[in-house]
Amino acid sequence: MVPINQNYVVLVVSVVVLLFCYYLFRESKRTQQDVQGLQTFSAKLMQLMEKPQQGIHAVATAPKEVKFADPPVANTDEVIDTTEGKKED
Repeated sequence: MVPINQNYVVLVVSVVVLLFCYYLFRESKRTQQDVQGLQTFSAKLMQLMEKPQQGIHAVATAPKEVKFADPPVANTDEVIDTTEGKKED
């Protein structure tokens, strides 16, 4: 059996710390790739959102002239009875 002394414990702890550092490095690379993917997605989304807004501004800057039809003219000879159905006291 291997005797447990201070040198052996230091060696085991050093190996564990190196493995932990390797694990953190690998996870940081994965996280960096995820962040770059989100940045790419956000940039594409912003480009898609900007395109329709440019079209709206172009329409808003050049309004069309609206013409209304003349209102119909009522026949002034004709009298309308508005008291129909009302009781007179």
